[in-house]
Amino acid sequence: TDLAVALNSGNEQNSHSAWEWLEKIFIASLYAGFAFAGFNAVVLMAGEIDNPGKNIPRSLIVGLGGITLLYLLVNLVFLWATPAAEMIGADGEGIPDLGTHTARVLFGDQVALLFDAIFVLVLIPTLSSCLQVSSRITWRLAQDGELPEALGRMSEKGTPKVALILQVLLVSVAFLFFEKQDLLLLSGLCVLILDFPMAATIFILRKKEPKTPRPFLVPLYPWVPLIRVALAVYTAVVFIIKKPTNGPAALAVIFCVLLLRPLLASKFRLNSITKRIVKMLSYVIPAKKNHWIAIHSDKHWTGNQRAFFDYVINRGEKNVSILIVGNTSDTELRSMYGSKISILREAELRSWLTFIRAEAVFTHNFAHGDFHRHVINLWHGIPLKAIGYLRPNRSRSFLKKLSQYSLLISSSSIDQYAMAAAFKLPVSKVIASGLPRNDMLHMDYPLPDDLRSYDLRIKKSLNGRKLALFAPTFRDFRLKSKFSHFSKDELNEFISILEDKGYALGIRGHHRHDDLDLPQDERLIDCSGIEYPEMQILIKNTDLFITDYSGGFFDYLIMNKPLISFAPDLVEYSREWDFSYDIEATFPGPICTEFKQLKNAVFRIDNKEESESWKIKREVVRKLVIGNNTGQACDLIYKKVCGNS
Repeated sequence: TDLAVALNSGNEQNSHSAWEWLEKIFIASLYAGFAFAGFNAVVLMAGEIDNPGKNIPRSLIVGLGGITLLYLLVNLVFLWATPAAEMIGADGEGIPDLGTHTARVLFGDQVALLFDAIFVLVLIPTLSSCLQVSSRITWRLAQDGELPEALGRMSEKGTPKVALILQVLLVSVAFLFFEKQDLLLLSGLCVLILDFPMAATIFILRKKEPKTPRPFLVPLYPWVPLIRVALAVYTAVVFIIKKPTNGPAALAVIFCVLLLRPLLASKFRLNSITKRIVKMLSYVIPAKKNHWIAIHSDKHWTGNQRAFFDYVINRGEKNVSILIVGNTSDTELRSMYGSKISILREAELRSWLTFIRAEAVFTHNFAHGDFHRHVINLWHGIPLKAIGYLRPNRSRSFLKKLSQYSLLISSSSIDQYAMAAAFKLPVSKVIASGLPRNDMLHMDYPLPDDLRSYDLRIKKSLNGRKLALFAPTFRDFRLKSKFSHFSKDELNEFISILEDKGYALGIRGHHRHDDLDLPQDERLIDCSGIEYPEMQILIKNTDLFITDYSGGFFDYLIMNKPLISFAPDLVEYSREWDFSYDIEATFPGPICTEFKQLKNAVFRIDNKEESESWKIKREVVRKLVIGNNTGQACDLIYKKVCGNS
């Protein structure tokens, strides 16, 4: 009937401007949209559709096309039975229940009652299809951890029974407490508001995931989604102007759902909004004294975090919790610390309520600086390669997070300035403390039981031989083809050369992606992170350290033993990565780009003149980059943090 009012614009008593006429058209289209309910919903559950490339367009064309034809025919009957001018009541509003009115005009009161009954019967499958679709969406959200687990249960026949019951209850309650027209307007406006982000998602996914398989593509992209967005925005504005109370009500409903989302989720997810809320609350809510939290996001609990929190826990002055981010098991942590720590899980809301009240939070990589008011970064090494602001082409959002740390550790005065530049922090926020993990390399460091067992295992594997450890840097093989340092024949020859000199060759990949592409050889010692999670145990037992560009060689300088760089792709790698330190000036050992050079470097290890020359350079680099490593890094950091907490 709103459409009838618009069409009746020729009547002098109901004259409207072109703008008002369009308003009526768009408002009428919102009501008309309910005629298509259920048929267009197929796109909302596309992930559940078999053969979506064929079935989605088929469903849209047949379903929407058929409904459009029927809708037009029905409206022609309405107009034939009741002229547009007569569809308007004395109050200027449209006639309610126009279908019943038309049946009464054409066939009389008895047929009108029969029409009402038929209308109800037709409405049931329409509502049923909507409920079926919405229950499947609810079920999928529960499966993904966005809603309580109970809603993700299926019946024996594959029906999302619990979700379906919930949908029916919600609809029933809505009909009991709201007027039909108000409910239609409110739900319609919510749909219109949500249309904008839904349509915008198409553009975002096309840009972020260009290679994702898309069996069904939006036709005439980008014009169709752009028109969809424009119409949704326009209709919503018209609606809000016509009925100002509906706009705030719809926005309030959506806002309440967004606020309740973290509470309803079976797995709490920290998104950009909740992350800001958590950080804001950490400023407002008083911290719990002596409560420190470490964020654990790697496969194993190692390196600077392990060394530092071993020290903190042994002091016994702090209540330590470890927040596990990801699916890492807590078995390793329990075996190390037992009841001395509390385990927090990322997916549990109570963990974040505890997190907010932490006196200090510790991480060891680029992440989590924007989670809390006081985050200390126990950065996991001395970066040979450029990181953070020193590396070009990093996104602004990524770089913005780097300057939010309260404190950042470094190994020496020189490294302090390099790290300050990389994170764009004041030098006063960067501690030249040394690295906690390097405390382990001191002879008087008491090894915990698990590290002592690794130490005994590597000694047993060596069986009196010296360890030549090959530990190259991380290469992102997801973005390019794998690179191998050795051919099968070269590796065989290299092992033989080392054996003649009393060495066994151990292989250690990067701690994050231990996926070296090397030929198999039973004479190799597996020094991977699976076998030896803690790298410093291997460094303590290594007599010859071979790498390419791994900053791990800086740690090895403390041992003051020979190093060799084997970098066959030096030229190519230098184009892809900038270096924080000039590798040729800094590396205190031969830099080999060919296998022949590597062999010669091993042969010359025992050359006294060359050995002495390299030893002097190792001392110079160690003093500059490592500083005065006294084995007190953990203590220095502990005292600094306590002073700032």
